[in-house]
Amino acid sequence: MAKASSITIFLYGAVVMVSGIWRIVFAEGGSTGFWFGLVMGGIAWLSAALYWFDQFRLAHAVAIFSLLVVGGWFIYEALFKKGLADAEVRQLLVILISLLTAIALIWLACRGHSRIAKKVRPDET
Repeated sequence: MAKASSITIFLYGAVVMVSGIWRIVFAEGGSTGFWFGLVMGGIAWLSAALYWFDQFRLAHAVAIFSLLVVGGWFIYEALFKKGLADAEVRQLLVILISLLTAIALIWLACRGHSRIAKKVRPDET
């Protein structure tokens, strides 16, 4: 579970960073979006490192923070501030990827916990 979660959140961080780079390249005055992407992608990468080194609780907390801030900001920006009709493709993609990443991490965590429970449970013979 740890390695798969680490890779999942690492790729998410890379997507967030690319989104920030996309913002500065294709939009005037996109430096705020660029730094947001770098910082939040870096936080996601911190979570990936924590998963890699089996620091599950802290990794979960950092991953949840990253997903909520990035996903929440883009949902606010795309759906409430601009409206869905005026939302950028980049924003909608980041929302979708945030949701998919959250689902994947929840699935991996549940799968990992069920395996641990099976190992700990005594034989019923």
